[in-house]
Amino acid sequence: GAVIKNEGNLRATNFKVRLIVNSTSKNETWDEWIKSLGPNETINYTFSKTLEPNRIYDVKVIADPENTVEELNEWNNETNEIIGPDLTIDRINYYSEKGAQREGDKLIVGENQTIGVLVNNTGKVGAANFVVKIWINSTKTNYSIENISKVDCVPPGEVEHVDFYWTPQERGWYILNATV
Repeated sequence: GAVIKNEGNLRATNFKVRLIVNSTSKNETWDEWIKSLGPNETINYTFSKTLEPNRIYDVKVIADPENTVEELNEWNNETNEIIGPDLTIDRINYYSEKGAQREGDKLIVGENQTIGVLVNNTGKVGAANFVVKIWINSTKTNYSIENISKVDCVPPGEVEHVDFYWTPQERGWYILNATV
């Protein structure tokens, strides 16, 4: 949403707020009306537009784009921000065959382990149809596996739990890498 504040001494009535969204695929502009905003009043205005996932957007919000309201300061009516998805791996959890959480250095040979990768979309746009990939490599042999899992969608500000399953075949140290 956009924070709109009347920093003046008088009520502002019947003015537009303009949203301009530019992306690599298209440029769009929407105008919506604000009926009234009192002196020192602030509103958090949310446009009812849905952005396509997996895109970077240059977003501009302009209050009173046609200068219909006489203002003390006409230079503070505009803000600009570049937004998009931003995927990070928050952490990796390990679980025993029975679902008990374990430390990564306490896995049992011959027992099926669940490796839970927590993927966080810290961006302001959804991320869709991507993969999470893990590699597990032994430090003492040439044992190595890799696995991928497809994720349908992670909305902005949400976390997705992606599970992988692995049964260690021999004692030793392993290096696990995960990417998103």
